[in-house]
Amino acid sequence: MRRMVCASVGLMLVGLAPVASVGAPAQVKTPTHSEPPIVLAQGPGWWEQENRYDDARQRYWQLHHRDVGRYNQLQGEINQLQRQREQIEARIQADLAEQHRILGY
Repeated sequence: MRRMVCASVGLMLVGLAPVASVGAPAQVKTPTHSEPPIVLAQGPGWWEQENRYDDARQRYWQLHHRDVGRYNQLQGEINQLQRQREQIEARIQADLAEQHRILGY
């Protein structure tokens, strides 16, 4: 009987562990219309490559609304082209690997 009670208590504690970790709601900041959208870039952007991170970041936040939109549109296009480049490079590597396999290397 004692084993049954210990096992029940143990299972109850294990079962409650995930519930306790999600008890508090996550605080999510809702963006206002005055804040420009943030575009996440993959890898180092030109800011980092040219060692102009602080200056470029400051200039970005001082842009007019229409310029922010165009800048973000360009960044989106750059991100899409980089994804396409990565896909093409992956296909080239796969094809080269198959060529090596076919030749027995």
